[in-house]
Amino acid sequence: MKHLLILLVLMLSGPAAVAASISATETRIVNQVKQDLPQALTELEQVVNINSGTMNFPGVEKVGKIFLQQLAGLGFETQWLDGQAFNRAGHLEGRSV
Repeated sequence: MKHLLILLVLMLSGPAAVAASISATETRIVNQVKQDLPQALTELEQVVNINSGTMNFPGVEKVGKIFLQQLAGLGFETQWLDGQAFNRAGHLEGRSV
């Protein structure tokens, strides 16, 4: 109940009161998330709309290639592991370097 009351007070205080309680680093994070959100939602929609059911190998591979590019862009070392030997499309592997 105490937490609910605190949440209610914060909501009624408005965004200015909440913003005043976060650090400069947190503010930068919030601003970056707001800036990147439209692109993130577009990319999420793109991937969700790919038919990538378990046995739809071309769809799984297409989704894997998209995430492979995104992970590589973040500095991960990536590779696609073929799953033909175990009757699957494959797996995406990413390692931080």
